[in-house]
Order: sequence, then C-alpha cells, then structure tokens
Amino acid sequence: DSLLQTILSANVAQLDYIHTFLRLAMLQVSRQRNTFAIATCLPHEVLLLIFEHAVGVKDSTILRVLSQVCGRWRAIVLQDPLLWRK
Repeated sequence: DSLLQTILSANVAQLDYIHTFLRLAMLQVSRQRNTFAIATCLPHEVLLLIFEHAVGVKDSTILRVLSQVCGRWRAIVLQDPLLWRK
C-alpha cells in the first residue's frame, strides 16, 4: 500500500509539472499571438517604414523572412522597389 501511495504521489507530481509547463507554454503562445495581432492592424505605410528600417540592418535574409509572414506582408515587400534597392 505504501509503494502504491509513493507511485501515485510521484505521478501526481509529474502531472502537476506537466500542467504548469503547458500553462506557461500557452501563455507564451498567447503573448506572441497578441504581438503579431498588433502588427496586422498597422497601416500599409507604417509597415513599409518598419520594413525599410529592417532592410537597413544589412541582413540579407530579412526581405525573404518578411515576405513569408503573411500574404499582406508579402505583397508589401514585393511591390515596393525601394526595399530591393538597399
């Protein structure tokens, strides 16, 4: 009976750990989703200014990364020739 109690206690502790881990992971995903949601509400012109600034960082992959976020961002990146000149 004591062994069974020990096993049950260990299982409960493990489930508590998993529950806490999942709750924290869900919180992180929720925060990331909220951050992204704010960016989707920005006007085209504001996004373009942000993209122009990002291109100035000298990261050769930035335009590819920006164009893969969503269809709207892809259209902005591909339609603005100034982004591709830098």
